[in-house]
Amino acid sequence: MKQKEFYVGFDFDTCWEFNTSISQYPILQGITNASPRPGYKPVEDVNMTTPGDSGSIRLFQDTGGSIGTAPIAKIFPGDYSLKFPMIQTGVAKESMEDGTYKYKMTIGLDENMAFGSAKAWDNLKKDFADAKKNLNRINTLNTLMKKWGASRGSFNLTKSFKAKPDMEVAGYYEAICDENGRVISDSGGVLLSAKWSASTTNQFLAGPIPLYLELGGSLKAVGKGGLERTLQDSNLSLTGTVTVSPGLSLEGGVGVSGVATVGAKGDADVAIQLVPWSKGTFHGGASITAKLIFVFDWEYSVLKVTCPIWDNTRQAKIAAFFTDEAAIKELSLTDRSYQEYTTQWKGQPASAKNSRSLARTQSGDSGAAAWELQGYVLPDTIPQMKQAGDDTVLVFQSNDAQRNTQNSTKLMYSVYDGSAWSQPKALWDNGTLDTFADLEQVGEDLYVVWQKCREPLTGSDVSELSQQAAKSSEICWAKYDPEKKVFDTPQYLTDNSLPDTMPVLAEDAETPTVMWVQNNKTDLTGLSGTKTIFTSQLTGTQWSEPEKMGETDAYLSQLVGISQGGTEKAAYLGSPASGGLPAVYLAENGTETQIAKSEETPISGLDCGDGAITYKKDGVLEQYQIADGTLSKWKAGQSQAVGSNARIYSLNGKETLLWMTNEGDGCTFYASVKTEEGYSEPVEVYQKKNLQGNYFTAQPAKTGGWEIVLNASETANEEKTSLYFIQTESQPKVELEDVVLNENEMEDGNQPFAYSVTNDSEETITRFQLTVKDGTKVLVDKTISQRILPGETVYLEDTVDLSGVKETANLTIQAMAPGQIDSEGSSREQTVQMADLEVAVEKTVLDKSVRFTVTVTNTGKVASDGDVILYGDAEGNRKIASRHFDSIDPGEAATVELEYPVSSMIFQEDESAYCMVQTVTDKEEFNADNNTYYGATYLWELPEDNFQIAGFALSGAEGTYTYTGKAIRPAVTVKGLTAGKDYTVSYQNNVNAGTAQVVVTGIGRYHGTMVKEFTIRKASQTVAGKSYTKTYGNRAFSLGAKAKTKLSYTSSNTKVATVNSAGKVTLKGPGKATITITAAATANYNAASKNVTITVKPKKVAGLKVKKGKKRMTVSWKRDKKVTGYQITYAQNKKFKKGKKTITISKNKTIKRTVKKLKARKTYYVKVRAYKKVGKMKLYGGYSKVKKVKTR
Repeated sequence: MKQKEFYVGFDFDTCWEFNTSISQYPILQGITNASPRPGYKPVEDVNMTTPGDSGSIRLFQDTGGSIGTAPIAKIFPGDYSLKFPMIQTGVAKESMEDGTYKYKMTIGLDENMAFGSAKAWDNLKKDFADAKKNLNRINTLNTLMKKWGASRGSFNLTKSFKAKPDMEVAGYYEAICDENGRVISDSGGVLLSAKWSASTTNQFLAGPIPLYLELGGSLKAVGKGGLERTLQDSNLSLTGTVTVSPGLSLEGGVGVSGVATVGAKGDADVAIQLVPWSKGTFHGGASITAKLIFVFDWEYSVLKVTCPIWDNTRQAKIAAFFTDEAAIKELSLTDRSYQEYTTQWKGQPASAKNSRSLARTQSGDSGAAAWELQGYVLPDTIPQMKQAGDDTVLVFQSNDAQRNTQNSTKLMYSVYDGSAWSQPKALWDNGTLDTFADLEQVGEDLYVVWQKCREPLTGSDVSELSQQAAKSSEICWAKYDPEKKVFDTPQYLTDNSLPDTMPVLAEDAETPTVMWVQNNKTDLTGLSGTKTIFTSQLTGTQWSEPEKMGETDAYLSQLVGISQGGTEKAAYLGSPASGGLPAVYLAENGTETQIAKSEETPISGLDCGDGAITYKKDGVLEQYQIADGTLSKWKAGQSQAVGSNARIYSLNGKETLLWMTNEGDGCTFYASVKTEEGYSEPVEVYQKKNLQGNYFTAQPAKTGGWEIVLNASETANEEKTSLYFIQTESQPKVELEDVVLNENEMEDGNQPFAYSVTNDSEETITRFQLTVKDGTKVLVDKTISQRILPGETVYLEDTVDLSGVKETANLTIQAMAPGQIDSEGSSREQTVQMADLEVAVEKTVLDKSVRFTVTVTNTGKVASDGDVILYGDAEGNRKIASRHFDSIDPGEAATVELEYPVSSMIFQEDESAYCMVQTVTDKEEFNADNNTYYGATYLWELPEDNFQIAGFALSGAEGTYTYTGKAIRPAVTVKGLTAGKDYTVSYQNNVNAGTAQVVVTGIGRYHGTMVKEFTIRKASQTVAGKSYTKTYGNRAFSLGAKAKTKLSYTSSNTKVATVNSAGKVTLKGPGKATITITAAATANYNAASKNVTITVKPKKVAGLKVKKGKKRMTVSWKRDKKVTGYQITYAQNKKFKKGKKTITISKNKTIKRTVKKLKARKTYYVKVRAYKKVGKMKLYGGYSKVKKVKTR
């Protein structure tokens, strides 16, 4: 049986592939065969003794493995375990009028719904066929799963992620069997729907700077495969293949906020093929660069690796791919070569007067706009943005190309007035190094504090420069003047010889309050020394004396400050100096209290505000209330994927989480809105393709939406890092994810349909407008009252009156929220009122054929004509006959007859021959499943005359064949019969040329003989021989000719050469002769001949004499009576190059010639040869010996 189509549906916004073998499933009691397929290893057998019994099936084999403890495992999860739940099944059997049986199986569905009626089963198959068309759409299977009550469960991926992916499974299988229990035709498929994303944080290394890197995981789906039933098995088997690939991504910038920035890039994938004898392979690679105060570089590199994580025994095997820890490069000054390409600042696009109009022109109805503020900027610049009245103020680090590297970084600011960003200015351009900054609004005023060196760094020794930077590092501050749109006179807040680092402004403070860290050792990294947290408040223009808040020997990777009830508190993320995972500490009045600790994975993303300390752990936001010490945990809906760079933003009573991720196709921002039920499912705010996001700053726009400044690098050009300004508009938007409309369910013109709607905005939607149109005609226009939270998908049902639609039509179904502008994804097309032709077949056995009387009923909505085709198999490969039928009105029927000749039937081992009857129409059919009939004809049904071998068509032994000397046995076949089982073949007179016979003799059930003649013709032959060139006087020689038969010879010129009957040639004189060689014809060979040429040259001239004279010489020689003439050649050197001349003597009798007019007293060399003239050609003999003479 040919492989059937198998489809796998996925509901992922990212991609998995499954490669699996669906378990062996014995549902057909009548199917029996000799033995199971060799080498087959069942995953799980489910015994079902009677149709209708419920059972379960394991769709995928559990498997797993590990990549060991190598350095790569410190970044990416080291273990992988895929375990899938058991799926409930149900089976039903249906007997057909012609003696065949239909078996129906549900996989993961409510079997009561599927088996309730024949119409319900047809509806299920139709819904599956429709769903198959939209497998690559996000959430496209949600409606189908809800409608048919699909099984739901979760499966494990890797223990590094605590969140488990949810999965829904729905499938069916249908088999039509003959009376022997053999499957004639089967179909079916399995749809899988899963949606999952999660994140966790790993600590990569300790020292010189601990790096906390965020790992994100998601599912992506691309599926294809086949459904195959194996007839050799005693059980019916469902098999198919899909591939599972977890997508993993690496994020940087999670830790080390006070003294360094961290950029990380990397990717990994696990190709997992879930078949009983499969292998899984891990591929991964990452590199991390740490920038110490923007000037000095450390680079950690983890080599790319590939290793097997399990083999065909399903036992993990670890590959020892390398054992060294990740390499650490020495400290070096930052590469600034990118500054050669730094672009001019672009405060607004040249073509737009204001950014709001740009949003429409750039992104259509979505209301999102973005442009590059500046290209080739400082790669690790950390933008910070705050609102100050009507101004938006941005601060960021930049390199001054006029300064040397160690003093090159300076803090810049730009002001956005709603239409353009101003040209950036330096906060304090005094020639010293600026680094980390914090920007905060206190009351109505905006302040900035930052880390700045008091003196320029000098010298070239990198270690010495680092020491200078530590000793000179101070805290500075400035206040923004909204009237002048500048920061007033900046000042130093500290003045000492110890490193003052990590300045932050306290949140929720009524008075400007700054906190920072001071180390008693000149170590910028903070890995050594005692760190003291100080605070100071501004009164007027004076800062108070620094007060000690806390002291620790731990490594501080993050520091935040908050004012609570008039008391200042500092929270920091600290790791033990001896190494280990970090914990969160609260410091005030010189004491520290641990409020949270890392468990399996480190805490990251420390923040504060509204009286709480927040941080991220395993993709979950945890919030510690300072007032009472209570702890709350928040997820973004069901997703455990809150990024470590997530922050809580509040505006006008709306609280939103915003974070950034780097996914396969670019940098994406997500928002999760706080509702009564918690934080909503993530909603995509903006995506910038072909970029790797590094750092961002954001704020909610007063008019809704977001304003974001992004530091990002191009994926195609890692040398280019740019600052981008992004604006999004807050718009209500719903998307119509899927529509399931089945015309079988229509009653009295009312067509029910199911659909899924997703809120793709940050606002809770309470209603939307549902419209259904046939072209411009509105069929449904109603308001649907439905509360849909941001990111939530709801399943709904409705009806549309199609009684007025008389022809096939394409309906447009749309869902739009009030005020929605962007309609992309909000509508779906559905074709209705289609043709539908149903066939019913009656079989009648005749003498030499089987007649099929086919009744075609139009169960559709439009008139249709077409053809009925009879195939001699169940796959539609062997067309036997066809009949056309004229147009049939809805509800009417037509009858046609087709005959299947017995001579055209091909019988199986169980003596049954299959056929398929199918209707074909040019119109699109609603249900293409009911237009096909599968049937079987059995040998015992046919009259005895059908077994006379002479009544069958004999093919083969056509045309003529050529004699080879061996027996010729052309292949022959008897249509519908099997050689060796139903007949034998023999041959007569099949060696020599002439008429031969092939004899077919019936055996077993068949009897009689058939004789077919074929012709063997004579073979052609060739004569092998060649031409010769000889000199008269040579001895006689043999031609050496060869052929298949006897040879004879004749000569065209016996004066030149004669030949005898044995092919021996005798030379008679110079000239040319043609010898004709003839091979005689025989009973098995045709005659053949060949001409060869014998060329005979004259003998050499003899008796040459030369006599000298005065300026002359006399040349003489002996006469040759068989030649035509002679040629004298003379020259002044023996090589006959100097003064060479020739004299031709045309008479045979002339044997002497005096050569005159020579030079006196010169030596001449002379030679003579004879020639024979043959036609216009001269045959020259060899030259005589050379004679020398000297004239007088």
